[in-house]
Order: sequence, then structure tokens, then C-alpha cells
Amino acid sequence: MSIPLTRPALMEIITRRGWERDACFLDESTIREDVVVFEPRSAAHGTVWDVYLTLERAFIQESTRRTFETESGALDHMLLKLEQSERARRRGVEVHAHTEDCATHD
Repeated sequence: MSIPLTRPALMEIITRRGWERDACFLDESTIREDVVVFEPRSAAHGTVWDVYLTLERAFIQESTRRTFETESGALDHMLLKLEQSERARRRGVEVHAHTEDCATHD
């Protein structure tokens, strides 16, 4: 069984990996575009936590929204989404670089 992820531990990972611009904690800042959002909110039985992605103009991509009963579950999911976003960004850069390289050899 793994140790539950805490916000300070996730913040340390975010800082170490340079993801400060990719993560948005709505209880600390306003929503931004192209980020993974962590949103605590009140529910009938207490607090729940949502994690989702935003697109340009901070439009919420509802299909990515997941709700968690525990903060640690939401933090784990946020870390997963940040990792996936980084991999997608790297693939995009690699594809872009390959496309430019191919264009210069035509």
C-alpha cells in the first residue's frame, strides 16, 4: 500500500519538474488556460475535489473532469495528468521538429 500524496509533496514534485505553469490550485489562484486544475468544493457530505484540464481561454474540458472523495486521490490524479501533459507536449515538440527537419530536406 502506498503512502497518500499530500499537497506539500505534490508541490515539491511540481517545482522540481518545472510544472508551476501547468498546475492550478483554485483555492490559491484563479483559473488559467492550458493547465491541470485542482478544485476543492463543498458537497452535501463535506468537501470533494475535482481535477480537470482547461483549454485556451481557460475553457474547462468537461470530459476530463473527475471528482474525488479524498484530497490524496485528487492529488494522485493531478500528478498523473501533469505527467501525461508533459509527455504529450514532448511528443508535440518531437513531431514539430521532425516535420521541420523533413521540410528542409525536400
